[in-house]
Amino acid sequence: MNFISLEFVFFLVVVFLVYWHVQSDKRWIVLLSASYIFYGAWNIKYVWLIILVTIVSYGSAILLQDCSKFRKQILIATILFSFSLLFLFKYINFFLNGVNSFLSIIDKQYSFSLLNIILPVGISFYTFQALGYVIDVYYCRTVAERHFGKYATFVIFFPQLVAGPIERTGNLLPQIKIPKEFSYNLAVSGLEKMLWGAWKKVVVADVLAQYSDQVFANVYDYSGFSVLLAVLAFTFQIYCDFSGYSDIAIGAGRLLGIELMENFSAPYFSGSLREFWKRWHISLSQWFRDYLYIPLGGSRRGRFRTTINLLATFLVSGLWHGASMSFIVWGGIHGIGQVIEYGIRWQPNRSKKVIIILQTLGTFLFCSFAWIFFRADTLQDAIVLIKAIPAGMTNLESYFQNGFRNLSLSFKQLLLICGSIAVLVYADSFIYNNNRMTLLKIKPIKWILYWGCAVWIMVTWIYNGSNSFVYFQF
Repeated sequence: MNFISLEFVFFLVVVFLVYWHVQSDKRWIVLLSASYIFYGAWNIKYVWLIILVTIVSYGSAILLQDCSKFRKQILIATILFSFSLLFLFKYINFFLNGVNSFLSIIDKQYSFSLLNIILPVGISFYTFQALGYVIDVYYCRTVAERHFGKYATFVIFFPQLVAGPIERTGNLLPQIKIPKEFSYNLAVSGLEKMLWGAWKKVVVADVLAQYSDQVFANVYDYSGFSVLLAVLAFTFQIYCDFSGYSDIAIGAGRLLGIELMENFSAPYFSGSLREFWKRWHISLSQWFRDYLYIPLGGSRRGRFRTTINLLATFLVSGLWHGASMSFIVWGGIHGIGQVIEYGIRWQPNRSKKVIIILQTLGTFLFCSFAWIFFRADTLQDAIVLIKAIPAGMTNLESYFQNGFRNLSLSFKQLLLICGSIAVLVYADSFIYNNNRMTLLKIKPIKWILYWGCAVWIMVTWIYNGSNSFVYFQF
């Protein structure tokens, strides 16, 4: 069920009305039922999988809570179970391809057939959320939840089920166990958040996808400025697509009285890669920090060990995103960048505006370069695109003209895209500085902006339609 659809709007309205008209101690039942309906609408055959993850993590946490012996063995077994599911559904064909390549190198005639497995939507997210809960119980950071229904609601809560944010037990579960009373202000802020998320998705991400997709799908047909434009288009597309989903999820949660964690905080204003990863996909960054980087030793065991831990964390992060060498290289690029920053003890300099701009631009360009590997279908495609960018640069006038012409990008379309990105950057500047937009404090102007945003979304949606969210594939 796509967030950008009339089907979801109808579904959310029904859930909202039912949720606030039942007794508070029964509201978890509404959330649990709605969440299973939401997930089953995608593919009801895979509902058993999330039920299995729920049962295993629920039982493991209680065993960890009640047993003084074999606690480490229980934790290891739960981790192996979780990663075996991810391996089976997400990485088995990647592994078999590697085995087949190795067999061909040593001149073996035998090869393994690839499995025809559909990747369950959101499996990486709800698996990590459940696993994080079990680890927290093991380290006594939280108490095991005895109420199975309320714990199951925590695992499958539908707004953040498919693409996060990956919630922590201490934030989401207490809100499910003890629901808040209806708050008009919280509901209004939820609608604002959803409207902004829908704007980012429909007006920016889906429009830019038209240009990035045609280049990344036909890497040998484009060169020069066309490729550079496609890379920049995807840089903003992936941000607006994913943060747009997160905003809608957070807004939907607020309508039900539940406050989810923020997942993005103006990441392209970052002056370093370290700062970028504190602002990009915050819930995943914190998950890897707390459950991988720190257990490996973090930065507590010397510079060499810190370097290894940083590289390992980002390589695993790349692999988490997808079973492809291009994702692993993407993670490795960010890992190397973090290692370099750590080695030279890089810190953003906020004393002069010129330095701020240069640092921010440098971080933005580095991330844009890395996105080529993230978006490309294969590692070879990424290399082809990188080599194609300088083509024709000796004649800058024709370089730019051919770039726009090859993408069939008219002046009117370019103006609309630049306008939408300018609005995005302006809004993110307030987020970065922890300020609320002054215009939203003036009611007449606020409502004009709301309706203008809604009309902009509707017109763009009717004209272009809407694509599936990028992170649905993870």
